[in-house]
Amino acid sequence: MDIASKNGLATGVVSMADFTDATPATFLSHSDSRNKNQKIAKGVSASNVDVIISGGLNYAFSNTTFEYLLDWNGNPVYSEMENDDVFEMLQDAGYDTYLGKEAKRPFLSDESSEKAFYALTDGNMPFNYVRKSAENKETYRDLPDLNEMAEKAIRSLEKDEDGFMLMLEASAIDDAAHYGRVDYLSAEMGELDRTLAVIFDFYQAHPDDTLIILTADHETGNEILSEEKFAKLEQIAGGVPWDQSIADIDKFILDNFQRQVYSDKVVLSLDCIAQDYYGNDYENRLYGAAAIMDIIYEQCGFNLRSLDHSHQDVPLYVTGFGSEAFEEAQSIMEISDIICDLLEFENTLGEKYSE
Repeated sequence: MDIASKNGLATGVVSMADFTDATPATFLSHSDSRNKNQKIAKGVSASNVDVIISGGLNYAFSNTTFEYLLDWNGNPVYSEMENDDVFEMLQDAGYDTYLGKEAKRPFLSDESSEKAFYALTDGNMPFNYVRKSAENKETYRDLPDLNEMAEKAIRSLEKDEDGFMLMLEASAIDDAAHYGRVDYLSAEMGELDRTLAVIFDFYQAHPDDTLIILTADHETGNEILSEEKFAKLEQIAGGVPWDQSIADIDKFILDNFQRQVYSDKVVLSLDCIAQDYYGNDYENRLYGAAAIMDIIYEQCGFNLRSLDHSHQDVPLYVTGFGSEAFEEAQSIMEISDIICDLLEFENTLGEKYSE
């Protein structure tokens, strides 16, 4: 981000996590430890990253300025900062700073500041599966998903004629694996898919000068999958019959996966479909579909052997402008070096990883 900004690109960081969490912090601040949240929070105002959207409201202000702030949904949040006020630091650095409930109007409107900081919730933003539960679906109905956060950031950053660099983090995938919850995990993977659709919409409009990189900093869960059982999915005709009754859905799951479905969750999704509650098929089906995926994963021999990070390889998918430069990459550690070479930026990161 430092190098991109120095070379005239607009920059953005979007994460479902607290902005002081490890990955967004790496792109927003300079610290010798991921655990120094207050130091990281204070460093953000000097980052010069143009658009920041995330959780972490509790680190975005001091109790000396506000006794507490209301989060996006109106719940009181108290500061985790001991002395320095990040809100004032951001304001002094030229950011339009929108915190919690006050972020609703500018976020949901077409307003797009050139330099904006949005902290929407206390800590990490909630899991999509949790948001769509019966007790939470109304409370979290208008809290933006990652795809909406991505769209907001792109609209702001694309105004810069010199181009932009945007880091998007689907952090809840990692968190779901830490919890060992396949239903949470499948819902977050679905949201990643929707976010990629937003990114590829932009790519389709700018195919000659857009580079998309999809990767992860590590694997979580040390997952295994039975290839033999997974292959049997190809023998199943059609998908879950969402346009039919709970009995028909239950029969489909029972016939194909020898398990009963979680009827209360499917009933909730059927109700959302009937009302078009969220205004799109994906969110209407999400809660019931994620619960069904839990059954399917088990029948496919999918298993998380750990609740922690593992040494499994992570993918590196690259497409668009200059993507061929990544063909020989052996590690994600090479990504920043390749970008600098590709764009002919002076590499101030020190000794190249590949060397």
